[in-house]
This record gives sequence, C-alpha cells and structure tokens, in this order.
Amino acid sequence: MTTTKIISHCLVRASIPNRFFSAIVTVPTSLGFANNVSKPVGLKCSSKHRTPMAAYKIKLVGLDGVMDEFEAPRDEYILDAAENAEVALLHDCRAGICAACVGKIVSGSMDQPDATLLDEKQIANGYLLA
Repeated sequence: MTTTKIISHCLVRASIPNRFFSAIVTVPTSLGFANNVSKPVGLKCSSKHRTPMAAYKIKLVGLDGVMDEFEAPRDEYILDAAENAEVALLHDCRAGICAACVGKIVSGSMDQPDATLLDEKQIANGYLLA
C-alpha cells in the first residue's frame, strides 16, 4: 500500500455569524504557500481542480498476449476504470463472488480489502478481483 500526502489547491471559507455584531466574519482556512505548488507527477485533479487523487497505471496482459494500458484512480475499481477506458474485461456479478474477473498481479501491489472470493493463500500468490 502506498501512502501519499496530497495538498488540496482549494480555499475554504467559513462564514461565522457573531451574535454581538451584525457583521459576518469571513475566515480563510487554507495555507498561503499551497497556491504556488506545482502539480506532482502521478496525481490528477478533477475537472474543478479541487481534489487531487493518485492515479495508478494498470497494464493488463490477456491470455492471448494482447496488452491494454489505462489509468485507475485510487478510489475506483479496476473493472470500472477499464470500462471507462473502453477496455473489455470478463465479468459477471460485479460483487466479487463469481470469480469471472480474477486476475494475477505480475508486478506491483494492490490493497484489496473486499476480495470476498479469494482466500489468503490466493491473495499471497498475487491473485486479485477486478
């Protein structure tokens, strides 16, 4: 599992009403130096440039030797990212119980807390659910 520190490039403002005064106080709560930080490699920003997230490069090698590459955000299943990249993966249930989407990690690692079908030995041998 990779741990990444991410600096958000947004400015949050809190409007706090004061019961003694009729004015509303606006308090900036971002770090001033974060505005000049360049975009780190391996991070992508959303369309509104507010929430950077790690994106992982996935390389799939089929049994026939055909390779497909695409990126998957940290918070997205490989199957969903593959479908978004128009890469066809064999699947049936989308719940991790039919074993149609089982694959094997050749290099790298993956944290898969909800691999319901796989036992500890299979996970240790590099098998995963897409």
